[in-house]
Amino acid sequence: MRISALIAIPLFLLFSSRNHSATGSSENEHTISVTGSSEMSVVPDEVELTISIREYFEEEYIPGKRIEDYKTKVPLRNIESEFYKHLESIGYSKKDLTLLGAGDFWRNAGLPVQFSKQFSICVPGLEQIEKLVQALDMRGVESVSIRQLKNKKLTALRKQVKIQALEMAKEKAAYLLESQGHKAGSLVSIREVNNDNGFSYSYSTSNMLSNSVSFSDNKSGLQSISIRYEIEVSYLID
Repeated sequence: MRISALIAIPLFLLFSSRNHSATGSSENEHTISVTGSSEMSVVPDEVELTISIREYFEEEYIPGKRIEDYKTKVPLRNIESEFYKHLESIGYSKKDLTLLGAGDFWRNAGLPVQFSKQFSICVPGLEQIEKLVQALDMRGVESVSIRQLKNKKLTALRKQVKIQALEMAKEKAAYLLESQGHKAGSLVSIREVNNDNGFSYSYSTSNMLSNSVSFSDNKSGLQSISIRYEIEVSYLID
């Protein structure tokens, strides 16, 4: 992982009079408000995938057949049974799956309803994603896509980034005031601003068409989870 500390632009120096009852300072004391920011890119150690299976017609895979020729529908229970066997071949079982939804799939006019199910499963990294995609290269598996990137230390890392942003704000206040012959006094307030935390990823494939996987952001092959915080801090001016 890497940590980079950013200084908010534009810089601003805000002097204001504070009421004694609100800040604990006298009416003649002034404050400085500054913003510090910090950002961290975290390599995911777990990936949650979404797998969708649906009923299909045997005729879909016969060259030259048209929609009106689709007669032999493969029921979802047959697809699901085969799906579990393919998972077991790479060390997973039904217990590793969470059912996200089930229902009738969109159909063409004149054709019976095609039922589908969506599952989620967690895998430790790119190698396991590739194995899973290859194992599920079967009829009836409609898609495999990333649902969420995770890291077991994410909560602790968020705290670390916030503290780093606070330190940057403190450092900024110190050198700005020093340039004007002043020093930062007691802390008046801390406020989180413009915090944009999210998962940066891109992955989607249809197993009936392709089983290729491609990532390139870091050594794990997976794109990173981005954590970023901005902290606005006010100090009394000595």
